[in-house]
Amino acid sequence: MSLPTIFISYSHRDAQWCQEFVATLESEGFSVWLDTNSLVPAASFVHQIELELQQRDIYIIILSPEALASEWVQREFELALASNRTILPVLLKPIPIVGQSHGFLSMIQQIDVQGQNGITAARTVLPRLTSSSAPPPTIGISQKMLILPESLFTLGFRIQYVNGYGVIVPPLCDVAAGAFPMGYDAAQPPMLVEVAAFAITKYPVTVAEYACAARVRDVSEGRELGDFDWKTQLRRQDRPVVCVTWQNAVDYAAWLSRLTGKVWRLPTEAEWEKAACWDRQTSRPRTFPWGDEWDKQRANTSDGGQQSASPVGAYGEAGASACGAEDMAGNVWEWCLSRYQSYPYHEGDGRNEAQGSGGRVVRGGSWRDHPRMARTAYRNFEDPLSFYDHRGFRLVCEAAARP
Repeated sequence: MSLPTIFISYSHRDAQWCQEFVATLESEGFSVWLDTNSLVPAASFVHQIELELQQRDIYIIILSPEALASEWVQREFELALASNRTILPVLLKPIPIVGQSHGFLSMIQQIDVQGQNGITAARTVLPRLTSSSAPPPTIGISQKMLILPESLFTLGFRIQYVNGYGVIVPPLCDVAAGAFPMGYDAAQPPMLVEVAAFAITKYPVTVAEYACAARVRDVSEGRELGDFDWKTQLRRQDRPVVCVTWQNAVDYAAWLSRLTGKVWRLPTEAEWEKAACWDRQTSRPRTFPWGDEWDKQRANTSDGGQQSASPVGAYGEAGASACGAEDMAGNVWEWCLSRYQSYPYHEGDGRNEAQGSGGRVVRGGSWRDHPRMARTAYRNFEDPLSFYDHRGFRLVCEAAARP
């Protein structure tokens, strides 16, 4: 009988111990993947890790407080759960069991090697590696394993598993409570609008995020528009999802709310504009998210010549608003919760109710459009059932808002 292949997940603070542990296992004939020994130079290390983890029979996690604090160990553990690897926790140091995925470790028998060097610990583990007493964990995952694109992981996106369903949770930007002058560069004088504290996604919702819900058929796939179909979008995971209706966006927010236990929704028109324009430090609004002067190096509009949506985060902090939100000028138009009604803006006049007919507000301009449409106060609207390849959305998370 051939020996199982092994993937080791650990904190680099435990690297010396792990080297002894791995060398001993390899001397017994096991094929062991350890990143410090096995990474191929110049290749994507994230892709290598994901590929190797899926191909190995047993996932060994070396437990220590440093390992549980590591985002990389967390990510590898979630991938192991999602792909139904046989998981073998090896307790090197005492750890607190906290968090949803860490709590799963309490349901798996751990091999206690505290106080042992790497050589002795490997010999302690050997009987479990050659027995059939460590079946793979069953967590009821019916969907395919989620693999987060490296570019999104770098930007702060994270995978979370809830009751067997995988979601990608985006980074957020806080917007403080208070009044701001809305529509300040419109023909009429700006109006002071009071907005409660909220948190808005740093980027438009990506294809990778939306695909989590589409995969389990809780939202419709992005619509087909000529040669541009859902399969095309799936090849561009780090782009904003497009060809979605206003209702598709609402449905996705409802799905994300059910799975995470937080309230996600489309931003109201006032929330969107405040996140895009308001500079709390100077107590004044900005014409564009970064300032009052147009700069085509900071946003994807028609004068940049890209001719398509760019990956989220492509313009970085240079194109960010004061709260840190990016891509609020150009790239794709963004659906708002609000029904399009004439100014002055009144929060309680029914425009922000999800029910009812009429056009819904879109903001921000797009890669197809003139820079003037990328101004923070520029308003437009569309039929809520319409969809285009230059329109997407971002979300507000109510539970995450801080004053």
